[in-house]
Amino acid sequence: MTSSLAPEEKQRGLAWCKKLKLDILRHQYKESRSPRKRELIEAQAKKLN
Repeated sequence: MTSSLAPEEKQRGLAWCKKLKLDILRHQYKESRSPRKRELIEAQAKKLN
C-alpha cells in the first residue's frame, strides 16, 4: 500500500500518532502502582521522544 499523502500531511499524522501514544503511556503511568511497570513505561516514552 502506497501513501498518497503530501509530506507535511504525513508529518502531521505521525506527530498526532506520537502524541496519542504518549498520552496513553502517561495515563498508564498514572494508573500504575508497580515501580517496575513505571520504569517500562518511562523507557517506552523515551523511545518515542
